[in-house]
Amino acid sequence: MKSSNLWVFVCDIHYPEYDKPAKRALFDFLGQVEIGGFIFGGDQHNNDCISHHTKNKPLYRMRRAFKDETDGFEKDFLTPLEKMLAKSTRKVWINGNHERFAADVVEEMPELDGQLDRVELYRLKQRGWNVVELGHSYRHKKVHFLHGEWLKGGQYPSKKLVEILACNAVAGHTHAPQSYTRISPVSQSEKWMGWISPILGKLNPEYVRNSPTAWVNGFTLVEFHPNGNFNCYPVVVSNGQFAWGGNVYGKH
Repeated sequence: MKSSNLWVFVCDIHYPEYDKPAKRALFDFLGQVEIGGFIFGGDQHNNDCISHHTKNKPLYRMRRAFKDETDGFEKDFLTPLEKMLAKSTRKVWINGNHERFAADVVEEMPELDGQLDRVELYRLKQRGWNVVELGHSYRHKKVHFLHGEWLKGGQYPSKKLVEILACNAVAGHTHAPQSYTRISPVSQSEKWMGWISPILGKLNPEYVRNSPTAWVNGFTLVEFHPNGNFNCYPVVVSNGQFAWGGNVYGKH
């Protein structure tokens, strides 16, 4: 199946703390459906080993962890993904707040500048990826894609997303899928929607300590019309499978 108008938004993988069945379902889909665009929506890496949250906590900073995480993501995600994508597929890499942890380290130790930047380590720009820095968005037709690191706290991040941006937007960061519609007080036709995407990361990482959350595994599909309009479909992956267009993807 081929659709140049179908885009895939995958966020909050938090490698290596990701959900393997959800990843297999995503790759099963990408192996069968040729898409027009693929977006890494931020927090591709967990970066516990360099996080300010684990500073002075050696239990969470294993030897060679940064290199192992970098090499593992290349092997498990980046290389196999690129092999499945067509040459014409637009590829976007958005940095999230967990990617920022590397910049935090460099601020303390500038002698490491260039050694922790995975955009450079993976040679993403040379490989054809459009790189979007933290705090910015990538726009395709009538939708802005971003990580949403400023969506902190609150019960309705999708409302905050669209109220602040005043445009159609898809974001991640808060891990719980959600949508909200903003209306214009002076127009019947002008409306904007904001979506929070499901995630590919684990739903119960160690730091959550088994607390209940609204986090859900999955990703988001956006299908664009020729005139720029679109349909947005948050995809929930349950028990390693999901249905799309009459087909079930993912294997147990």
